[in-house]
Amino acid sequence: IAVLTAPSPTAEAWLDQIKTLSGKIAAIDVAKSRQTHEQWWKDFWRRSWIRVTDARRSQTPRLIPMRRNRLPLRIGADSEGGNRFVGNIAEVRLYNRALSAKEIAAAAQGGPAGTGIVAHWALGTMANGKVAGMRADQPALIVRGSPVVEPAAPWPDGHSLHFDGAAYLETPHTSALDLTQAVTMEAWIKPDRLPAGGARIVDKTHAGDSDGYLLDTYPGNSLRMIVADGDIRFDAKLPTDRFTHVAGVFDAMTGRKELYVNGRLVASGGGGPDARPEHF
Repeated sequence: IAVLTAPSPTAEAWLDQIKTLSGKIAAIDVAKSRQTHEQWWKDFWRRSWIRVTDARRSQTPRLIPMRRNRLPLRIGADSEGGNRFVGNIAEVRLYNRALSAKEIAAAAQGGPAGTGIVAHWALGTMANGKVAGMRADQPALIVRGSPVVEPAAPWPDGHSLHFDGAAYLETPHTSALDLTQAVTMEAWIKPDRLPAGGARIVDKTHAGDSDGYLLDTYPGNSLRMIVADGDIRFDAKLPTDRFTHVAGVFDAMTGRKELYVNGRLVASGGGGPDARPEHF
């Protein structure tokens, strides 16, 4: 069968063209033509790949995700009002993702907030019983007690909030604070010499449980983070005469559970037992 789709001015011209085409087809070596055709497709597929992976596997957390609760988020106290912070806190940042080590190092040098931030408070800006979020869409902190704004901060001409052991801050539960897969908690703190039980920095979990996330100084002036996957801690020996940047990072999907001091990774690990003093 010969197929000719080219336009022809006359029927005689079309017949001449179809005769020429038929002659060319008759001269083709069919076996060789098939071999050439097959080789073209082999060469094509050798340079074109489709990779298929199991999507379900990539969605399986490596660590136990955090659990939801409807508690307020507190700065400087636990859910029952205990473990109160004594000293100064200049700034707190909360992210819904795990910041990279590079991002945390930059933050420790005073870098700007990154993407995924859900709450950012400069505590030295307290006014009229509140600390406003750094953005209009971020929650405000309500002052409980009588913390005092002081002209002390890790940056020139800055201010921080001094906690006397009777005060703390809190913001009501919102869906933005309902973190399960990942969290980064950052703070600039200058604690006093704290008791063995330590003090809460950021807390959104029931006291005596691990159904949320928290960053504190247990034991004493150390550093600890608790999530549902367990705790991680570091003997930071947090100084009382200067501010220290501290951060806790958790990512259930990638398996990251880390503590940072002044931008430096100081502790990392997977799941571990609950090490809170309430459970001893």
